[in-house]
Amino acid sequence: MSTFAPASKKVTSALPTAPLSEVPNQPLKFPLENREAYSGRMRFEVYNTTFLSLETQKPLLSSLFDSLKQPPYLVDASELPGFNREQDPDPINDSELEEAQKAFFSGFSYDRSEERGPIDMYFPIAPIFNDAITYDDANLNFLGSRAFGLAKEAGSIGNITKEVLLDGLKNLFSYIGSGQVDDATTLGVQRLSQFAGTGLGNAATAALGVTVNPNTRSLFKGVGIRQFAFTFKLIPTSAEESREIENIIRVFREEAYPDTFGPEDFPIGYRFPNVFKITFKHRNQTAKLPKLEFCYLRGVQHVYNATGNTFHADGQPNSVDLTLQFAEIRALNKRDIQRGA
Repeated sequence: MSTFAPASKKVTSALPTAPLSEVPNQPLKFPLENREAYSGRMRFEVYNTTFLSLETQKPLLSSLFDSLKQPPYLVDASELPGFNREQDPDPINDSELEEAQKAFFSGFSYDRSEERGPIDMYFPIAPIFNDAITYDDANLNFLGSRAFGLAKEAGSIGNITKEVLLDGLKNLFSYIGSGQVDDATTLGVQRLSQFAGTGLGNAATAALGVTVNPNTRSLFKGVGIRQFAFTFKLIPTSAEESREIENIIRVFREEAYPDTFGPEDFPIGYRFPNVFKITFKHRNQTAKLPKLEFCYLRGVQHVYNATGNTFHADGQPNSVDLTLQFAEIRALNKRDIQRGA
């Protein structure tokens, strides 16, 4: 006979219908006891993001719809509800449009969340700061290297393609006409053999024992966004610390996820999550470490009972290994480094 009670009703989710109680809006700390043993600290503060509003961007949207009336779009803007220029009692002038454009490109703004207290943690072991500057390898080859040299001599690239081709052919035929066979002449024959097909070209390369120096150069491509991972071992020494750990993990997990909008059972979109301001302290002074831009919390990993499979009497785990993965909201530049990033 089964010991499980039969299901009383159909459900749409395995999760409880009632939400958990709210985390108190107060500073959260770990550890609570013996804090003097940890002179290095990290502080996490939640910031709400203020995005652009379509209402405040009406001049820009009106200009956009005006442009859609022109070829090749030819859209009838009067069919777009809410943005009908003909029904707008206040015509858009150039100054309003310029101000809207400035606001659009000025970026987002961030405000300290009044619903979340800061989280104060001990400084973890060996955090890594990685400045990722991206370069690509580019092969200039024979003509490219010659063009590079001419451009350096001239101070600008100019119209050098014709000169490079004529210079290369002139040198090649002068070597052949002189009857002197050296490495440059052999390389010229090898290059000409490439036009005869892959098979003959490869055979000539193998037989002559020379090939073109690719003249590889590094070309700057861009700057990667800095990412950080912080790992904390949380071992409570009291029931109060166990509850504090539970609340800390709740806040990090809730702020990592986006909110939704639309019908509750079938949301149609996401709102961006909030961001974190992360600072480092040593004995209540700013630690001599690079500063961080606002960060998104990209991942939260929490491993329970890594040192044993027992629980406390109230059901709390005996330990939690918490790893937080952050990514800055944008790529940095030289001015940011000069400001301490």
